[in-house]
Amino acid sequence: MAVAVAVAMVWQMTPKMQQWQRKRKEVSELTQQRQGTKVIRTCDKLLRMIGRAAVLGEKETRVAMGLALSGTLGFYARATAIGWEACEEIERTRRQVLRQRGFASGD
Repeated sequence: MAVAVAVAMVWQMTPKMQQWQRKRKEVSELTQQRQGTKVIRTCDKLLRMIGRAAVLGEKETRVAMGLALSGTLGFYARATAIGWEACEEIERTRRQVLRQRGFASGD
């Protein structure tokens, strides 16, 4: 029992430690936001490159897009939380590219 009390006293947060922890959390959140932007940008570039490949048919284009997205998201999502907004933006780009190629209908 005495050991548990001693350990609890050692691990109490001092004001300096609390300040450090807040700063660390702020930096972590900023890093997550930057990485989220990088994921969107990378997926956007890959989808547009695939869309410019004129030799690909509809099925090949869709397969290539799926592979590009799963690879990119699989790599980045191991360390970055990918938000719903990012997924919607990536999906919007995918739909736009498919429409431009004539593989999907819509506005």
